[in-house]
Amino acid sequence: MNDVDHIDNLTMNGTTRMTNIDGMRSTSGDGQERDEGNGFNEEANRHRWDGTVKVELSYAPVRYHCVSCFPCKMSQGRCEQIALHSCRLACMSLDVVRGRMPLKNLERRMTWPCINKLDTMSKLLEIQMTMDSELRNRLDRYPTVPKLIDMVFKSGTTLEAAVCVQLGWSTYWVNLVLRYQGSRWICDFADLG
Repeated sequence: MNDVDHIDNLTMNGTTRMTNIDGMRSTSGDGQERDEGNGFNEEANRHRWDGTVKVELSYAPVRYHCVSCFPCKMSQGRCEQIALHSCRLACMSLDVVRGRMPLKNLERRMTWPCINKLDTMSKLLEIQMTMDSELRNRLDRYPTVPKLIDMVFKSGTTLEAAVCVQLGWSTYWVNLVLRYQGSRWICDFADLG
């Protein structure tokens, strides 16, 4: 191995371990190169997933990009399911705030503090839209069309997602924090803007 292939150089108990870019091989103090037998290989522990999901209102499949901050054994199919869940949750949150969907549709998908904040935002936006007809036309007239999903797994139970959504000619980002509780991903935080 040459120096270009290495990204880290760790010394533990007098043994130097070098790992190349894909993290699949190491060199220990004896100088022999070998596969890491502890699961750090490309197939078992991917740290990045890219693909597309089909969403109802989107004209084309929506691209998603997902990275993990820790070694993770997730399949591409499971990542697609979580991306689709995050996308639908972002679109529903935006529709609730705009007054196009009842708040009760989010009860099983969000925590109560998050629902209360969205309810407050919805009421404030409604007051603003009664005073500004141009804002009402811009926000209330068009469907929510997702464009891009970007996700980061912070831990095995915490996910941060940013979903790019288009309303007419305007583009908005919906940021979500989801936590795995029981057997579901529940939204703990939603920021729309």
